[in-house]
Amino acid sequence: MVTLAQVAVLAQVSTTTVSRVLSDDPGLSVPELTRQRVEDAAHTLDYQPRARRGPAHAHRGGRGRSVLHTAAVVYSFSPEEETRDPYYSAIRLGLEREAHQQGIILHTVPFQRGTGLRLPDEPHLIAVGRVAIDATVASMSAKQVLITVDDEPAGGGVDSVTVDLAAATRTVLDHLLTRGHRRIGFIGGAADGLVDARQAEFERYMSAHGLLDASCVLIGQWSPESPQSGYDLMAQAIERDLRCSAYFIASDPLAAAAMKALADRGIGVPADVAIIGFDDNPVSAWLHPALTTVAVPSAQMGRSAIDLLRQRQEGRKVPLKIIVPTTLIIRDSSGPKDPPNTPAGGRR
Repeated sequence: MVTLAQVAVLAQVSTTTVSRVLSDDPGLSVPELTRQRVEDAAHTLDYQPRARRGPAHAHRGGRGRSVLHTAAVVYSFSPEEETRDPYYSAIRLGLEREAHQQGIILHTVPFQRGTGLRLPDEPHLIAVGRVAIDATVASMSAKQVLITVDDEPAGGGVDSVTVDLAAATRTVLDHLLTRGHRRIGFIGGAADGLVDARQAEFERYMSAHGLLDASCVLIGQWSPESPQSGYDLMAQAIERDLRCSAYFIASDPLAAAAMKALADRGIGVPADVAIIGFDDNPVSAWLHPALTTVAVPSAQMGRSAIDLLRQRQEGRKVPLKIIVPTTLIIRDSSGPKDPPNTPAGGRR
């Protein structure tokens, strides 16, 4: 069977470009000659999306390809944001590759913040990220099915794929407590006026252990393309005499910027302050020191969304929720704990 990779070789483009051209992704901007080259290569090789059900279930699509089903997908992030944050691109690639494996054609719906979402007539919808989910659910027809990735409506009732952020936060704090830290801070960001689940669990956990210091919870603005707030918030903490010996920071870019603020002021990591990030950005292992972080299987989130979609298309009525686990990747930035005979809990 002809694969996307074989089409890509013949067309002299990437497999991602082939995937997006053949799925008629309106968010893709390529020269018309490139688009034509991809379509010609697919036609020449008689490319057909692989499917888990037999051809009896398919109808014939353009240029002789078999198309089992279609679905609309809307992303809350722009192409520019995706190029700057591997988390986003991994979700999309996992989703698109699994869709091709199962013979599902995805149509991207343009979405811009502040303008709302105009839903297509497509019976099956996938929303990735914070796409005003509650408003989307309210505007759906009774025949439409929504699958959310990395977000879910307040009332539930739809299929969803989410990350267990609370469990990840507990794992981080357990790790820091075993390293001897008691004064632990949190640096994160706010989006759409909502409290991050990691911040909420951090405050709950630290309160339950009698260790919460509200002055150590520092919240700025999310900015995947510019982690300046990580630098600024850590600088603010240093001006307050850096009361914490460890910080859990809600993204690796923010953590890297916070580490830069410490280094600029001669404060060592982890000798003076332990740092743990989130997402396992590819550059995290190459920082100095290497960043301890929480790995999220974001590509698997995309694949799981397609599995839920397939089940819906095959008749499942009951909504399901998939909670994806995370893994703590321990590197140099989080330990060891304070040297012997030195009280934990702040700078010496």
